[in-house]
This record gives sequence, structure tokens and C-alpha cells, in this order.
Amino acid sequence: MVILNKSDYIAKVEDFINSPGFIKLNSNPTNNFNIKVRHLVFSYRDILSSFNTNYKSILVMNPRPPLLYGLPKIHKPNVPIRPVVSFLNTPASKLTSWLNNLLKTHITLSPNLAIKNSLDLTTKLNSITLPKEFSMVSFDVTNLFPSIPPPTVQKNVSEMF
Repeated sequence: MVILNKSDYIAKVEDFINSPGFIKLNSNPTNNFNIKVRHLVFSYRDILSSFNTNYKSILVMNPRPPLLYGLPKIHKPNVPIRPVVSFLNTPASKLTSWLNNLLKTHITLSPNLAIKNSLDLTTKLNSITLPKEFSMVSFDVTNLFPSIPPPTVQKNVSEMF
């Protein structure tokens, strides 16, 4: 358990959202996004039924926007936060859960390509013998995903497919 002064916690979260890579929206996009999700799910209702899924079962009634909160990194100087976004009851939360389950049942990763947890990673790393001229490094990247410009991501993804 970590006890943190509420004003310090709020300041750390505000510092995070005020960092580069974020923009303040003038309105809440949740309703418009919900309309798009509902339209998409409805338009694929026949395909969903072929998977024994009623399209209504993957729609969220009264969705809310994602919630941001921070977990303190007590092992770091100045106790920065690790941002966490909760997507529970958001417009696409049931759809993404359904897709995740579908992918898990139809795609099996080879065990040597999948890492289950940190213990599994440690076991796999201990089984590797590196040549003397090699070094293993670890990078502590701060705000990796928010720091990648969306146009760069879109360009790279479109080039992949």
C-alpha cells in the first residue's frame, strides 16, 4: 500500500497530462465514438451471428469515457506516476473483449515467442548464452506511446499492410 498526499497525486497526474503529446479537447467525443461503434457493430451483425454472437451483446449501454489514473512508482526518484487508462464500460470495451477472446481461440502463439510474465522472461533470459562481445541492455522509456506522433504510427501501419 502506498500513501500519497492527495494534492501531490493530483499535481503528478496534471503534470503528466500537461506534458507534450496530449491535446485538450473542446468537447467530450464519447457520444460520437459510441455512435460509430454502434453503427459498425450493427453493420456486421450477420458476421457476428455466424460466431453465435448477438450484436446487442457487444454494445455498451450508457458508456463512459475512459478514466485515467496514476500508480506511483515508489522505486523511482520523486515518485513519478505510471499512467493507467481504464476502459471499463467505454463504447468499444465489450467489442474489444469479444475480439480478444476470438483471437485467443483462433491464434496460438508459439510458446517460444510468448512471454507470460516477468518470471517467464527471467527463465528465458537465463537460458540464453551471449557471445562475449554482446551486451544485454534495458531501456527505461518514459511515456513511450504518448511520445509517438499519431501520423508516424498511421504511416507505419499503412506501410505494413
